[in-house]
Amino acid sequence: MRRLGAGRTLVFCALIYSAAAFAVAPWDYLALAKVYLHHFGFFVPALALPLLVAAPFLDRRRPFSGMVELMRRSAGPLATFIVLSILFLAGFTTFKLNIPHLVPFYADPMLATLDEWIHAGPPWARLHAIDPGWFTTLTELVYMTLWFFQWFAVALFAAFNWHDRRHQRYLWALALTIIIVGTVLATAFSSVGPVFYGDFFDDGRFAGLTSLLDQKNSLVPYYSGYLLENFRNGTPALGTGISAMPSVHVAVATLNALYLSSFGRWQGVVGWTFALLILLCSVYTGWHYALDGYLSMLVVGVIWRRTRFLAGRPVQALSSISQSSG
Repeated sequence: MRRLGAGRTLVFCALIYSAAAFAVAPWDYLALAKVYLHHFGFFVPALALPLLVAAPFLDRRRPFSGMVELMRRSAGPLATFIVLSILFLAGFTTFKLNIPHLVPFYADPMLATLDEWIHAGPPWARLHAIDPGWFTTLTELVYMTLWFFQWFAVALFAAFNWHDRRHQRYLWALALTIIIVGTVLATAFSSVGPVFYGDFFDDGRFAGLTSLLDQKNSLVPYYSGYLLENFRNGTPALGTGISAMPSVHVAVATLNALYLSSFGRWQGVVGWTFALLILLCSVYTGWHYALDGYLSMLVVGVIWRRTRFLAGRPVQALSSISQSSG
């Protein structure tokens, strides 16, 4: 199997990021690596399902023989992807947990004021005012479940197809998105978001939002309570850490929309519809200011444009598979 320079550089970048997180908080990092190792071992078999669904698109004449060939060719990159994902996610969560130790939360009053000025009022209030009554259920399905599935399913698909330039570019962009949006900018704009505003700034500015979420039996108070308890106890656990600006949810969904758009129009329509829905959900639930999503989309757009220079020489793995299966 050909070793591509872009692949070695990406692995090196991921290891440097993980090592930096370990240096910041070694015990947090080790505890989180153990957590993610456990969950990846449990969920990776289930993540193969999207590949079975995608098999007919790889070789319409012989879809499953094409999938077998692709798995054989991609075993090395896939194993590397899984190991690096565990290390990388442990690093991401370690940095997220330690944001307030590096830069104390400060940006929320400024972000809340600017958010209201741009939208001529609180954007969350406008969304709740037009809520048909079922949007709470939709946000819980889309924002708290489908987003995670889409993130890992798309990344796993790209890892299986690592030999092709388009997929290399996506994995590069994904790593840079997590580093730049989820760590660098999240630390620079250290903030908690509307749902935690009253807990950290002793202000009833978002009391109306939290009251609406309670009335609609949203799960947001449950999950925010989990995050707040872990924050106060300093416990490194799955998905912990509080950070608002920019939004990683919107960033990943936007990157996936750009990636899917490279396959065709309808894939792009699906990707962008999902990304815009994630943006609305992030504001509706109070996890984020609308500005968090806008900045994420802008930064990811720049990352996607620049990463076209980072991907390695195209190998056209899918064409090779089609020819070998024909």
